Amino acid sequence: MLTDHLNYQWQIQELADEVFLGERQLRRLFLAEMQEHLLPYLRKLRLAKARELLLTTHQPINQIAQQVGIPDPKNFRCEFKRAFGLCPSEYRERHMTKNLACPLLPAHDRNDPLVRDDNRSTLNTSLNHAIVHE
Repeated sequence: MLTDHLNYQWQIQELADEVFLGERQLRRLFLAEMQEHLLPYLRKLRLAKARELLLTTHQPINQIAQQVGIPDPKNFRCEFKRAFGLCPSEYRERHMTKNLACPLLPAHDRNDPLVRDDNRSTLNTSLNHAIVHE
């Protein structure tokens, strides 16, 4: 659900309503399953998707920022630099030259802390379990 709608400005209550849980219960369950809080996790997903788009498309950086739900270009640049050590344009420049032979390779690997695919299915299963058994 989150990855399909990264550009939406989620509020925790909206997410809780989507999975038929109370806000407090969603926070607690998410933290228990993911070992991190929901909004920082969402920010990591957004930045990981932005990184992927920087390396696999030629979209303007401001368009990528909008697409991943960080509409303020200055805020996007600051968050991206904090996460990856380079501003988006520098990141694209450095890494696109390395990936010229195969530019559509994923921009991350399985050990990247910004992308935790292995936990997504666990969380979905747990949320579904919680919904069914309440």
